[in-house]
Amino acid sequence: MPLTKPPANAVAAVGMALLFTPGLFVTASVLKYVLGVEFLYDALAGIFSSRAFDRASPALLLGGLAIALALNVYAVADLSLRRGQNAGTGRVRVARRVANLIVIAGSALLLTVLLGYLLIENAA
Repeated sequence: MPLTKPPANAVAAVGMALLFTPGLFVTASVLKYVLGVEFLYDALAGIFSSRAFDRASPALLLGGLAIALALNVYAVADLSLRRGQNAGTGRVRVARRVANLIVIAGSALLLTVLLGYLLIENAA
């Protein structure tokens, strides 16, 4: 039995919820360390410096973004493959669902920022 795709609006809503915490963390960090505006980071410093956040942050930040990205790509993309005699052909169609595409772009951007930060921070 083939899998049915969930409603795109519901997937977009779940994706937006998963983007909230990483978006807040990255925004607060950029405001503080790049622009010197400390109010948001200082307001959340108790949460950011807690042991629970330290333990949960990889799953919460990176895992949540990866799930949001995967769910929304699944909701808008349609992949079809055909095998010919000498070669295979494939086709990818993307539905124009603005909310899902915004979640895809946001999660890809936040993943890039966080992974870039991890690479730079751990390379030194």
